[in-house]
Amino acid sequence: MKRIIKPLKEANEDQITAYCIPIKNGATIAGRLRPITVTSLSNQSEIERLANWRKNSQRSFTTQFKVTAEGTKKWLEEKIIQSDRNIIFVVENSEHIPIGQVGLCEIDDKKKYCLFDNILRGDPHHFKGGMKLACSTLLFWCFKELKMETVYLQVLSDNERAIQFYKDLGFQEIQQMPLIKRIEEGITKWVPLYNQPLYEVQRYLITMRATRL
Repeated sequence: MKRIIKPLKEANEDQITAYCIPIKNGATIAGRLRPITVTSLSNQSEIERLANWRKNSQRSFTTQFKVTAEGTKKWLEEKIIQSDRNIIFVVENSEHIPIGQVGLCEIDDKKKYCLFDNILRGDPHHFKGGMKLACSTLLFWCFKELKMETVYLQVLSDNERAIQFYKDLGFQEIQQMPLIKRIEEGITKWVPLYNQPLYEVQRYLITMRATRL
């Protein structure tokens, strides 16, 4: 797995086109998945863009905090670039305009599974239908290139649009976990509620699964 993931993150600006995954709409190349690389860490506009996308999508995540460019850069370096199990791609249209991001985490070569993660649409004006094409492309890549047997994802129960989006991609719901809100030092966390009957369930975290045919 390392031999596939690591080169994607080490590609420089001159090499990046060769390491992008084409997004096809039928026989037409409609865009590409461009991996976040070591070079991205020195691209301030890219860091700020990713930070803004995350900031504008807080409600879709189980952890909500003050998003900054500095924190985003640190997260990318420590949790994405340095990890052999996590990767993020920027979704771009045919003109290489960034419109969102898609990612994978917990890639497990032995157990043959991974998780869809950090799926965000940042620009609603370009590349209509691009996120569905991007996620479909990434799912196919997981099965064909990474040889995964199963791809999981987690989504909050009140995000009905996202749930339907994933169902359209072939994901099926397999579990619901009750959540309760906790606020600690300015950070809001939706945490699992275990064996606490006196607390009211406020949201659920839904796990969905797609398997290789």
